[in-house]
Amino acid sequence: MEYAVPLGILVAVLAWGVGTWVRLQRLLHAAEEAWQSWGDGTRTRNERLLEFTLRYSGFLPLGDVRPRRLRCLADDSQRVLTLRDMPLPDTEYATSLSRTERDLRFILLNAVETIEKMPEMQEDIELHELINDVSHALFLQDELAVAYNRCVSNFNNALHAPGAQWIAAITGIPSLRKI
Repeated sequence: MEYAVPLGILVAVLAWGVGTWVRLQRLLHAAEEAWQSWGDGTRTRNERLLEFTLRYSGFLPLGDVRPRRLRCLADDSQRVLTLRDMPLPDTEYATSLSRTERDLRFILLNAVETIEKMPEMQEDIELHELINDVSHALFLQDELAVAYNRCVSNFNNALHAPGAQWIAAITGIPSLRKI
């Protein structure tokens, strides 16, 4: 009987620890799935971008928009996606990825807007289809990034719950970065 109370406390602490670990693992898995979806959306966007730049490179450069620059940014984005050796971004990787994606988006939107306004392009049905494809891919990528960032916020909030940091330190679960 004298061991019943300490044993009960030990069982309660273990149950709490296992429950916390399972919750963190579930949230981490959701973030990994969202990250994978975002990567797939980015690959799709890069394919649409390649089609767009190959088809309309004759109309570029337009100011700062150069086909080579668009292709380089798309290549950087693809390289960053394929060279990652971690399932989720670390600090340096997330910073590089955010910068590349921000630059690519800005240049792409300027190129699309400029080409779309050209008088000779007004009747180009293929242009409008490609622009719709690129716009849809950009929209999808944005939605997937929001979903990933929401999963990361949920995970990091759970990680800061009382005692969860101990479980994370013991099991080696890291905090995550948003993109």
